[in-house]
Amino acid sequence: MEISYNWLKNYIQTDLEPNEIAAMLTDIGLEVESVTPYENIKGGLKGLVVGHVIEKTKHPDADRLSITKVDVGGNNILQIICGASNVADGQKVVVALPGTQLFPTQGEPFTIKKTKIRGVESNGMICAEDEIGLGNSHAGIIVLNESAKAGTTLVEYFANTPGSPIVENDYIFTIGLTPNRIDAASHYGVARDLAAAINIRHNKQIKAVLPEVNLSIPQKNCPLQIIIEDTQNCYRYAGICIEGVKVTDSPQWLQNRLKCIGINPINNIVDITNYVLHECGQPLHAFDKDKITNNRIVVRKAKPGNTFITLDGVERKLTGEELMICNANDEMCMAGILGGLNSAIQHNTTNIFLESAWFHPADVRKTAKHHGLNTDASFRFERGADIEMIPYALKRAAQMIIDIAGGTISSDMTDIYPHQINKHSLTFSKQYFYKISGADIPAETLEKIFVNLEINFSKINDDNYHLTIPTYRVDVYRAADVAEEILRLYGYNNVKIPDKLNASLSYSKIPDKLKIKNKIRYALTAIGFYEVINNSLENEAYYKPEEHNQLVRLLNPLSNELTVMRKTMLYGILNNIAYNKNRQQHDLKFFETGKTYAKLPHSYLENEILFIAVCGNKFTENWNNNKQAVDFYYIKGIAEKILAMFGLLSKCLTEKINEKQLNYLYNKQIIASVYEIEEQMCKAFDIKSAVFACEINLEQIYQLYHLHKTVFSGIPKYPEVRRDLSLLLDKQITFEDIKNVSLSAEKKLIKEINLFDVYEGKNLEDGKKSYAVSYILYNNQKTLSDTEIDGCMQKLITALQKELGAKLR
Repeated sequence: MEISYNWLKNYIQTDLEPNEIAAMLTDIGLEVESVTPYENIKGGLKGLVVGHVIEKTKHPDADRLSITKVDVGGNNILQIICGASNVADGQKVVVALPGTQLFPTQGEPFTIKKTKIRGVESNGMICAEDEIGLGNSHAGIIVLNESAKAGTTLVEYFANTPGSPIVENDYIFTIGLTPNRIDAASHYGVARDLAAAINIRHNKQIKAVLPEVNLSIPQKNCPLQIIIEDTQNCYRYAGICIEGVKVTDSPQWLQNRLKCIGINPINNIVDITNYVLHECGQPLHAFDKDKITNNRIVVRKAKPGNTFITLDGVERKLTGEELMICNANDEMCMAGILGGLNSAIQHNTTNIFLESAWFHPADVRKTAKHHGLNTDASFRFERGADIEMIPYALKRAAQMIIDIAGGTISSDMTDIYPHQINKHSLTFSKQYFYKISGADIPAETLEKIFVNLEINFSKINDDNYHLTIPTYRVDVYRAADVAEEILRLYGYNNVKIPDKLNASLSYSKIPDKLKIKNKIRYALTAIGFYEVINNSLENEAYYKPEEHNQLVRLLNPLSNELTVMRKTMLYGILNNIAYNKNRQQHDLKFFETGKTYAKLPHSYLENEILFIAVCGNKFTENWNNNKQAVDFYYIKGIAEKILAMFGLLSKCLTEKINEKQLNYLYNKQIIASVYEIEEQMCKAFDIKSAVFACEINLEQIYQLYHLHKTVFSGIPKYPEVRRDLSLLLDKQITFEDIKNVSLSAEKKLIKEINLFDVYEGKNLEDGKKSYAVSYILYNNQKTLSDTEIDGCMQKLITALQKELGAKLR
């Protein structure tokens, strides 16, 4: 949200500098993200003065150039070369002195220097309007009034000359407004909060004040019949008729006010409604009164299937759930969101109906999200506008329209209020406040804060107050909310930290899920992995149509891109990889822990998952380190290390799905899955390299954690023995097959099995490959004899030949 420093000072008298205001606003909960200098005319016309042309002669070497002598004040006569055809003796002109930086309407800024043009010295420049950013014309130089005094700065001249451009320097506060603070979504709202803070922090007595409205309203009934059919979603509706207006461009001061906060001026009527919205926070809408058929305004739900063209020119199909402002026959406006094109203010509009209303936040939010609309009006209505601001905002806008666009008020103000919203009241205890805040604030300070927050109070007894909350504070309805309001004005930094802090021992369940996850985090980060955290909300477009019925959908999505809960972590991490690769980071190792969600026929499934993904090279490029690309076996090794950490690897069976996917099963349940992500999927995220992934079900880890027991053993007393076998096998046989057969044949003596060489190709039969396998044999009771070793190896050879058809090479 953008707030103008100059505009803010219309409602509060303060001499605080912009940075002081920014610090105070941030301290009371309105976080100022930036303070940006603003000039409505770039450069602020600095270095530009009024010049008097006292002599003009033709340039000796250029037909289109003139040599002028220009008085720029203080007996300072400058010789300036000018190419404009309309320059003449006696003119008062705009002169840019040497060293002045100019910001033209188009093109890059440039600095005026003393120079020579065709051999003749030139000490400045006589300016056209486009050269100093005042317009687009380059037909000739700007000629000022004859009464202008040479040497006067152009800013001073414009300030004292009616009808001249307004030069304004300002500061813009960008406030990161939290959803609960809609009361501060206007200049007056910010000024009101700022005044309260100044009064409490600096012991002042200032008050934020809205401009007075002295509107003469005739005692004449409104010619329009206003009917609220849906009183559940429209609590209050007010309006007034104005006739004889002239729709044209807004005056410059009004345009400047809107431009400085990023709003493009449209016409005087629309600009006034926008101005009042950003002044006091109440959205308004102006209708062309002559387009309201049968003089009827009906607030009702839309007719399902109707189409409606909004002000942005988009045709929208209505579902029947939208609250609409209608005439006798047709919809004219999406209530609280956006007007319709057919009833909009045009340049030929002369009669208008001005609306100020209150619409239910949930209804506005639902319609705005469904149609993908986010307007200044919906932003405020969705969070709860102040229902008591409605009549003031209406009168204020009507007064401005009369003053700026002419016309007359042609009807009394209609104000229909079927759902009265009463101010919320509650009991507040000082003892409760001290208990939750630790701040022992004197009663007189508390009461002063109540006054500045416009909270009416009465004492029940020495400890309790009866409080009545103003309607604009829609987020304050509990004692805890009041406590927060007191603390933010009093200052959190003013709350003393006690000398002694108490803590209680807490019992942690076994297994401790956080400890397990941290153990995994430490292990992965130790070998070069980075943890990522992604949003659990995702775009439905990531998923195949056949998966859509398994997705958990949001009833009220935050945006069109975040409509479902993630069913897998895959897409989030692919986005991370794509983001990094676009920034020249190619060797990536990521992991994430979090939940996935799925819809079942009669219930929902929520799983906690560890997702690991790698791509690029295993190690950073180095002079003594050859590039080694990550592969399926690298990610498989990572998965097995994690399973081994919890003593599960030896208890898991493997299930080979294909050459690029392997599952680890415990009691026929998949506990982990290792795979290469499909090339087509990577291409969809603009990832050109192979990506390998591992998913581990943390819920299974939590359940099976009790199986893991750390066992310590002494240093081996007896030597280990290594024996190698070179085996000729069919191509489809895997090392996992060899391992399983070997362990089945000899469980006692085999300590470790390793594959150290694979060969396929020349000198081998078709369909065959060669595996070189090493076995580490060990007996913890004694030294193995040659007879035992040979017997063990023979047993292994026999089993491999019988089960796998292996041949020794």
